[in-house]
Amino acid sequence: MKAEDAGTLDKVDPMFCWVSHALPYFDTTEFLPANVSGFSPDLRAFVTLDPECGTIAQAQSDGITFDQLLDLYSATGTDIRNHLNS
Repeated sequence: MKAEDAGTLDKVDPMFCWVSHALPYFDTTEFLPANVSGFSPDLRAFVTLDPECGTIAQAQSDGITFDQLLDLYSATGTDIRNHLNS
């Protein structure tokens, strides 16, 4: 999209994309196939991972437990467990 077109699009149709962020808790080392939902200036895009992505796609679909969230924080180098007992 060109800068001069910003704000002039009514809606962008869903499209294929690759998720390329490393996610330590899920051991992602490869690009993950996904789809970006339609979005517009008033609606934030949403990325849905391909079901073949395994446990990370399952977590996106079903959600994660609070303990898994704590493990995720810990895997990224920020263990917040000690702050919860204060």
